[in-house]
Amino acid sequence: MKIAILAHSLYPLNEPFAGGLEMITHLLVKELAARGNDVTLYAHPSTQLGVDLVPVDTETAGLSENEIQMLEEGNQSVVDIAFAKAVTHIAKSNYDVVQNHSLNCAALTYLTFLETPVVHTFHTPIIASVLGGVVGIDNPKNITFTAVSQFMKKEWEEKVSEVQVLYNGIDINQWPYEEETNEDYLFWYGRICKEKAPHHAIIAAINTDTKLLVAGPVYDREYYEMYVEPYLDNQFVEYVGHLEHDEIKVYLSRAKASLFTSLWNEPYGLVLAESLACGTPVLAYDSGASPEIIDDSCGVIVPQGQVDMLMQFIPQVVQKSRKACRERAETFCSHLKMVDSYEQLYEKVLEQNKSLQLI
Repeated sequence: MKIAILAHSLYPLNEPFAGGLEMITHLLVKELAARGNDVTLYAHPSTQLGVDLVPVDTETAGLSENEIQMLEEGNQSVVDIAFAKAVTHIAKSNYDVVQNHSLNCAALTYLTFLETPVVHTFHTPIIASVLGGVVGIDNPKNITFTAVSQFMKKEWEEKVSEVQVLYNGIDINQWPYEEETNEDYLFWYGRICKEKAPHHAIIAAINTDTKLLVAGPVYDREYYEMYVEPYLDNQFVEYVGHLEHDEIKVYLSRAKASLFTSLWNEPYGLVLAESLACGTPVLAYDSGASPEIIDDSCGVIVPQGQVDMLMQFIPQVVQKSRKACRERAETFCSHLKMVDSYEQLYEKVLEQNKSLQLI
């Protein structure tokens, strides 16, 4: 198939990734190309993925300084113009299907005018940059909407008539699997901020006399100083810093279990999949899509915000089979399964589009 992928182009799709969306798009593009598809990527100019790249310059959109200044004074978006140019290029090309990962309302609106079938994926809860495109269209025939979890599907079905679920995936072979561990610590990693609530994991660890290692960048300095730093003199808590990706893999693969304490309803939760790939069971809040990823074989789900429940189930989660965790990652969290789903959907919408053209 000849496939155009329109990426969220604020950051390059190169390692180390700016975020989960960049990683997911990278894996999708790379595997689709490896399977013999003709992939053209519309993305940040610095992206290097070994496929045809059409740069999407969201900083200047190829405009002069004077033109940018005029746009800003008129409250017009340079980013929207960059994506409008990208869709114009797509329209002039002969693609079988277009995949939209852009999170840009203008891009979604312009894509509805194409005769080419488009798959648009909801990666986030309802946010302004996507909502603006959704409310401006009326279930166009060429757009198929997907979401990265059942949780996301339910949220967006309030705005569009039909949403299919295509789960995210990770390259599980990049995560070292440890069938046994001799270490005696729990692991928490992520952005250190209020909505991720590492202090819930800290309180649970201290009150159960369990060693906890905390890793991640400090996104909210005030939160860190008030809710994390005061506990760092406790013998059961250690902040190991903002680690490199390879360092996270080592800590995670050797942990007895990982704790997932997000107070934000996660659209998917890549850290859950990463933990399972390492064979590390997860004790998680019922946050967004977490119950879809974690089942009884590989972890424990407790009500969101209930620290006492974390404390109660720490002894149970560390007894979960590490082999079962890895198997769950292989069967549910693999990027190969993710790409299978996208490829099957592309073939389906392509055939549907051909049938409509014959009518």
